[in-house]
Amino acid sequence: MSEHGTITKSGATANPNGILPIYVYADTVHRRQPFDIVPLLFEGANTIHIRDAAAAAYGIVEKGYGKLYHHILRVLNKLEKSGVCHKQKGIMFLGGWDTPIYFWRLTIAATNLIRQVQISNPQEKAQIGSETKGKQPDKWYWARFPKRTNPLRIDACKLLRNTRCREHLWMWQRESRSSPIRPELQHIMACVKKPYDRYIREINSKAIVLCPYSQRQSPDKSRLKLLKYKTRFNDKGRQLTNLDTYDNAWNESKKYYNHAAFLTLTTAPGMHENVWIANRHFAVAWNRYMSLLTKRNKAAAKKAGTYDPKKSYRPKYICVYEFQKNMMLHCHAILFGIDRIANDIQISRDWEQCGQGKITKQIPLVRTVDNNWEWACGKPADAKDGESPEKYLRKYLNKAVYDHKDFEMYWAINKKFMSKSRNLAPFGHPDEPPKPPKKEKQHTEPIDYIKDDDGIVKPVYQERIPEPSKTQRDPEWAYLGTISGGVFPRWLETMFDARSRPASISSGAPLPVAKNKHKPYYIGFVPASAIITDENPPPQLITNLIPTEPDRSEYDRQLAEETRFMEEKRARLKQRSGSA
Repeated sequence: MSEHGTITKSGATANPNGILPIYVYADTVHRRQPFDIVPLLFEGANTIHIRDAAAAAYGIVEKGYGKLYHHILRVLNKLEKSGVCHKQKGIMFLGGWDTPIYFWRLTIAATNLIRQVQISNPQEKAQIGSETKGKQPDKWYWARFPKRTNPLRIDACKLLRNTRCREHLWMWQRESRSSPIRPELQHIMACVKKPYDRYIREINSKAIVLCPYSQRQSPDKSRLKLLKYKTRFNDKGRQLTNLDTYDNAWNESKKYYNHAAFLTLTTAPGMHENVWIANRHFAVAWNRYMSLLTKRNKAAAKKAGTYDPKKSYRPKYICVYEFQKNMMLHCHAILFGIDRIANDIQISRDWEQCGQGKITKQIPLVRTVDNNWEWACGKPADAKDGESPEKYLRKYLNKAVYDHKDFEMYWAINKKFMSKSRNLAPFGHPDEPPKPPKKEKQHTEPIDYIKDDDGIVKPVYQERIPEPSKTQRDPEWAYLGTISGGVFPRWLETMFDARSRPASISSGAPLPVAKNKHKPYYIGFVPASAIITDENPPPQLITNLIPTEPDRSEYDRQLAEETRFMEEKRARLKQRSGSA
């Protein structure tokens, strides 16, 4: 038997139109006598006719007309909301009410859907009110746990999801910011850091094994390649790339804009259920707010008569993210091309409507004659005297890159350290090598002339030798798996970018691997001696036996050289940022 308000697909007999019935009931007493309204909706009927037909089938007198009418009206409204039928206001008809009534008719999509379900899967039933169209996007995609990630990160995500904002964060939010963090919150933060530390130890003790793609079924021991397991949390080069991206974005902004607005947006714990949802929803709220500003910019351009449909009215921005002491995410953003977004009350109201928080702060910026950005009126309370907006915003990025502040939260939430508009990227990445010029076609002279059977003289050219294919020049590599730190060579622990590593780090010639468009990495080719010896067996023959420890003199020398190089690079970067 069908439930109330459902399209029945099981245990039902189709009506003469070939469509499964839609039942309505007068009350609980008549549930054993369902009335099918599909024949009436198929031809088109008004609410009064459907009520009269159902009352005649149930034997209801005038006393129950009102209850039956409103019950049928609720069912029809559900059918219309789910796209099963159309509703149209009609005119007065003889014998009916003096006011216009509504006529109802099934849609073509509803008839096709019901017939298709009747033939393909007669045991299912679809609820009225559910989407009957194509597959709809998941509105809560941002709150789902990642499907392909390390299990340790899933544990951290579950811990953040179980941390209720109103239980653990609300009292701290009501107190002053200088007050110490509650012991319960300190315990939660320590529990989040434990899986992160285990994750760092795990990836630091792993190496990736590659083999030529053509030999992936039976790999050759002498052609294996080992790569350091690198992520943005254990690779200093990738962390410092954020500083280069930040500097390039500011340099590009000085070419096109004279005004900007500094904006701080926070997260209100009371508006969210738990820490996981509060931080993951920040990106959704940011996109909503940027779309709102884009809509207002378009409306202002249309009002001024300068609207161009080919132009983008989305504000260009630089945004740096930071976690507060209560694990809530907030951002400091620079919106270029806007001297004033709105008044503070309007910004707070808009950010609250985006579903993230209420506390906001806005400060206008201006580009001076010497091509530097300065505060137009006022500055943040924690900004030093003479500190420019660029250096002030970079201070928060330095905390993440150099001090590894709140790395466990960036890792658990999967949040970037900073973001920017695509238009603020320079043409051509500074780390990308220049492309070689294209070779012009060589127009060779004919080596001879021959005469065909018709007496026509034709030139004869030298036959070109085809160039070797791309597979022969640079073979692709297939992924075999990972090995732990006890079996791969110790010198692999000190490997880093080829632009800075010593040439004697391995005896093999450097070969390119998986070139990135913006960051080409080169790694040393693993020599055959490093694979077939007992100290470093191939991955498919690795056992639990720990190999003998190799000579550490070369390793110590390379480690000291790498440390010296990184200290010099860090000093140069600090000098550039003005934090030294």
